[in-house]
Amino acid sequence: MPTGPLYMLQVYYRVLGSRSVETLMPLTFLGAFLFAMMGTLDSARGRIMSHAGARFQSPLERRVFNAALRKSAHSPDRDLLHILLHILLHTIYVNPCYYVVIYIAGGRLSDTSSANVL
Repeated sequence: MPTGPLYMLQVYYRVLGSRSVETLMPLTFLGAFLFAMMGTLDSARGRIMSHAGARFQSPLERRVFNAALRKSAHSPDRDLLHILLHILLHTIYVNPCYYVVIYIAGGRLSDTSSANVL
């Protein structure tokens, strides 16, 4: 991860001061190699974690699905109720607060903009 900042520090301190292309080339190759290694290791880590996640998910998938299906079978209207409550609460509580904040901010913004014009 610190490859980029360390590369730039070395370029500024070693290469720009001495104007040495011989120093710049190994630093550039080393930086490119380290970035390539980081990409390779990150790809390997992603594949390993994806396989571990699949092995963790496969035994639990059927059980969790069946439990969720049984729970929703007891109260099919519950999802609709949650949606309606969310819309109602958003309309009652959030919208007026939003309008008050916009009104206050709009008043302050119009005061400062008129003061800047004068």
